[in-house]
Amino acid sequence: MKENYIYPVVLHKEEDGYLITFPDFPDQMTEAETEEEAVKAAQEVLALCISQNEDMGKENPKAKSQEEITLDKNSKLVYVHLWMPYFRKIEKVVYVKKTLTIPKW
Repeated sequence: MKENYIYPVVLHKEEDGYLITFPDFPDQMTEAETEEEAVKAAQEVLALCISQNEDMGKENPKAKSQEEITLDKNSKLVYVHLWMPYFRKIEKVVYVKKTLTIPKW
């Protein structure tokens, strides 16, 4: 599994914050109030998409170049870096065995 990914993200400025879209994952989007929150939200969405593709045995898409992405006047292009070992660790589900005794009625 690859450890580092860099994907372009488009931040669309709106009245109450930012709408975040992903050129390489067109069916995904999220929103945030500030640019800093937008980048964090973008990292989380991308990490989930990448992780899901890996779990399903799919290949992740190649990142589009800047020339392949069209922006409107209220949008900006940001490249987001993901170090997947960190995201895999926080996503990991840990199961704990618990023993329970209940009364017989």
